[in-house]
Amino acid sequence: MIEPDVRNAVYQLHQQGMSLREISRCLHLSRNAVRRIVKQQGKPARRDRRDKKQIDPQLLERLYRECDGWMQRMHEKLVEEEGIQVGYSTLTRMLRELGLSRSQPERCDRVPDEPGAEMQHDTTLYRVKLGKQSVPLIASLIYLRYSKRRYLKFYRVFNRFAMKCFLHEALMFWGHAAGRCIIDNTNLARLRGAGSRAVIVAEMETFSQRYGFRFVCHAIDHPNRKAGNERSFWSVETGFLPGRTFSSLEDLNQQARQWASHTQLPRVHRYLSQQRGLSTAILASLIEQGKLYADARGNAVFVMQAGQPNRPVGAELRGTGRRVWRGLAAGTSKNAGYFWIGDPGAQHLVLCESAIDAISCHQLHAGSLAALLGRPCLCISTAGVRPDAPWLSPLLARGYHIYCGFDADDPGDTASRQMLTRHRSIQRLRPPRHDWNDVLTTASQ
Repeated sequence: MIEPDVRNAVYQLHQQGMSLREISRCLHLSRNAVRRIVKQQGKPARRDRRDKKQIDPQLLERLYRECDGWMQRMHEKLVEEEGIQVGYSTLTRMLRELGLSRSQPERCDRVPDEPGAEMQHDTTLYRVKLGKQSVPLIASLIYLRYSKRRYLKFYRVFNRFAMKCFLHEALMFWGHAAGRCIIDNTNLARLRGAGSRAVIVAEMETFSQRYGFRFVCHAIDHPNRKAGNERSFWSVETGFLPGRTFSSLEDLNQQARQWASHTQLPRVHRYLSQQRGLSTAILASLIEQGKLYADARGNAVFVMQAGQPNRPVGAELRGTGRRVWRGLAAGTSKNAGYFWIGDPGAQHLVLCESAIDAISCHQLHAGSLAALLGRPCLCISTAGVRPDAPWLSPLLARGYHIYCGFDADDPGDTASRQMLTRHRSIQRLRPPRHDWNDVLTTASQ
C-alpha cells in the first residue's frame, strides 16, 4: 500500500510538470503506479466490499436480550440456529454500532504524546534466580513515553533513598528529564491524598525540582495512565528474565541495563555503519548525546531539537529492515526545529534533506568539504525537500552563511532554485552524486 504522503508527492510533482518517468525514478515506484495515482489525483480509490455482512438489527437486539449481553453466546446462536456465518469481530463491531455492547471503562485521562514531556516510573516484585538461589527482588523501571526509552534496575530493598539514586542514574544516562513523572500513589513520594489531590513529600519535591520535573500521581485504580511502564514490565517478564542466567545482583543489573537501553541499538548501529558507511565514532557521540537511538521496532530515531536549550520537538525515523523507508515520529513538529550535527559555534550551515545526509555531510567535512568551505560548518536536516522552512529566516537574520546541499535530482534542484530566489545570500552546494550519503559510500569503496 502506498502511503498518503507519497501519493500526494506524486500528484504535486506531476502538477509541477515532472514526467511520469522521472517521478517513478525519484520515488522508486513503477510507472503504472504513478500513472494510477495521477489519474486518482493523489487520493486513494475507495473500494466498497461486496461481501460485507448485513444482519437484521432487530435480530441482534433480540439475541442480545436472550443472551443477557454475552456476545460469545450470541455468535454461537447466529451460526448454529440462524445459519449466519459471521466473524466474531464483525459481530462485536455491529453491536457497538447499535449501542448494544457492554460499556468500556472510562479513561482516567487523555494526554497528548508530546516529545520529551512525560516519563513514567513504577516498581514490581520478582523472584529471580541468582546463581543457584531464587531470591525476591524489586524491579524499578522508568519509561520515557514519547521515545519509548527505558531504564531498569533491580534492588533487594527499595526505599526513598534508593528511588532518588535510581532516578539520578536514569536521568544522567539519558541526559534528559521530562517535565512530569507519572507515578502511582506510593508513599515513597506521596505524603497524603491521592491522584490529582496528592501532596508530594517535601524531600521528593525538592529533588524533582533540582532535575527539572515534577511528580504526578495517577488516579486510584487507573494504572493504565502509565501504560507504557506497565507494558515494559510485561516485556521484562517475557523478553528479559526467561532464558537468561545471572550469577549475582551486579550481573543481573548489568544485563538489565544493556537489555533496556540497547535492545535494538546494535541493529541500528549495523545498518548505519555497514550499509550507510557512517563513522562509528560519530554514531557513538550521537548516541551519547541522546540525538540518536533505536525505538522498540528497531528503527533509527534522529532527535529534532529547537532553541538554545535543544528542546526535543520530534524525530526523524529511518527503517533498518528489508524495506527501506523514512518518516517522522508521531507528534513531530518539523517546523519548530531540526536535527543537527557539527560545531555549535560554526557560522557556516549546510542544509541537507535527511538526518543521514546531514551526518554524511559532516563526516565528509574533514575531507573534500573542508577544502571547499575552508572552515567549520554545521549540518542541518530539513526533514524533506523544503525550500523555505520557518526556522530558516531567523538563522539568516543571525548572520549564518547557509549552503543548500539538497540532493542532485529534479526535486532537490527545484527546491534549491526556489530557496535561492527567496533568499539571495544562500548558495547552492550540489552533491557530486545523488546525495551526500552516496558521496560518502562511494568514497569509502
